[in-house]
Amino acid sequence: MPRLTKLNEIFENSKSQKEFVNEALDNGAYTGKLCMVRISKQSQRFVKEGEKPKDMISFVFDVEDKLIATKAFGLSWTDKSSLPKFFKMTKAKNLAEFDAWLDKKLAATDGTFELVIGRNDAGYNTIDMVMSEKKTTEAKGCKIPKFFKKVFGEECVEYALADGYSIAD
Repeated sequence: MPRLTKLNEIFENSKSQKEFVNEALDNGAYTGKLCMVRISKQSQRFVKEGEKPKDMISFVFDVEDKLIATKAFGLSWTDKSSLPKFFKMTKAKNLAEFDAWLDKKLAATDGTFELVIGRNDAGYNTIDMVMSEKKTTEAKGCKIPKFFKKVFGEECVEYALADGYSIAD
């Protein structure tokens, strides 16, 4: 009997995922609101033997009423890190400054960006680049499906939501 419950849960999750996947956006520039920041652990397949998984950070944007997640970035702020290159307009000098900047961007009146959207081999939209910040947003908030609380198939260590957004039951 527990197996049926699990299958029903998978079915319900896949139904809710299709809302965001079936209508992929065309490649190009879009305006999107930062709606979720997720801290997770590195995927086990990338962890070297004998080492612990590293902390990772990823972002979910509300783009034309579609939720699109970024890849996970290593949680570091050096010249070699890809996180500062992705958010180059932050002008942050370290992770503490970036964290304070992110807190401001999760406010309902902030956190709107010009994004370059592409599509991966599986047909899912990807955010390839954040080009600039915008002054206003059309995003009004929404319920974020609970599967966005997972990265690499595992629950996030922690997450933060923008004002007006919540996790669906």
